[in-house]
Amino acid sequence: MSAPRLRDYQVEIIDQVEKLDHPLIPLPTGGGKTVIAAAIIQTAIERGQRVLFVVHRRELVLQASEKLLANGVDHGILMGPKARPTLDRPA
Repeated sequence: MSAPRLRDYQVEIIDQVEKLDHPLIPLPTGGGKTVIAAAIIQTAIERGQRVLFVVHRRELVLQASEKLLANGVDHGILMGPKARPTLDRPA
């Protein structure tokens, strides 16, 4: 799976997030919130930052994991019996 091509409005949102202290990104279903988050997370990790991405539904965990993998972001999942931690990595 390759990284999705961001739409113009998604690129604009990411540019705006860079300028804000506490961004809130409301988008309708199918607007690409997870795709945008994955792109932002990828950039943060490339800068050496650590990221915690929290969701409240199992489906969203799996969806986010797919998008992160598509963006080349190595990550771990802590989720009940389906945990896939990468705790052996240096902090």
